[in-house]
Parts: sequence; C-alpha cells; structure tokens
Amino acid sequence: MGQATVATIEKILHPFAKDIRSNDVEVQGFDFTSRLWQEALGPDQDLEAALDRFGSRVTRGDLFELARECAKRPDNLPLHRQAFFGVMLWGYGRATRWGPGRVARHLQEVHRMPVTGFLAALAANQLASRILPDDVLGRPSHQFTPLS
Repeated sequence: MGQATVATIEKILHPFAKDIRSNDVEVQGFDFTSRLWQEALGPDQDLEAALDRFGSRVTRGDLFELARECAKRPDNLPLHRQAFFGVMLWGYGRATRWGPGRVARHLQEVHRMPVTGFLAALAANQLASRILPDDVLGRPSHQFTPLS
C-alpha cells in the first residue's frame, strides 16, 4: 500500500479514532445533524422524539437501552419507530449527507406509504409486500425481540 493511500485512510478514519480505539462498545457512536433528517422525512412526532432523545449523537449504548425498552413494551408503536430512527441515525451518522433522503425515499418507494402506515399495516397483518416473506406477513403478531 502506497504512502498516499495510508495517509488518505488515516485522514478518513481520524474523526472516528476515539470510537474505534474504545474498548467499551456502549460509547461507540456517531454524530448526526437533526436538520437533515427533519428536512428529508418531514414532520414526524416519533422522529422528533428520537432526535430529542439522542441530541446530536447516538451510541450503541443508547440503542441497547432503547432495545430493552422496546422488549418491555412490544405494543408501543411510537417507541419502536424511535428505535428504527435511532438505528438509521447510527447507520448513516455524520459521514453521509444522503442518508436521510435515502431512508425517506426507500420508505416511500418500497411500500408507497409513510413509516407509520407501514408499521401499522404490518402489525395489523394488512401489508402487501414484495419484500417480506409470507411467514412474516402471516404471523398472528409482531414484536421486537432484541438479542440479550
């Protein structure tokens, strides 16, 4: 590997060096810009709740805690939507400006409905899907079961 390539990789990874070197996975996280998510997804109470919950940084510890809450409250759709948004914030972090738009576009293109409608239809077994298998769609109930 050439010296220029190593320098480029170091430059890219430098902002994440603290998180990468951390032995405590719960503090590993990413910063994000709330405004980009609000602009891409529009008004959404659950997105706002997730943004308020995380501030401008989401960590694995935050997501672990939220997953535990979801497991205790399997019928709380807004809480599960906050968890969904938290995972999206984690996955796209600050490294991409296109992440929020991509999430909004996929949610609209795949099921032609907002996230709320998708999750409500899934929970009511009324979702017509080209992606989810029949055994998922036909389950008598859906609940989030995190890894322990």
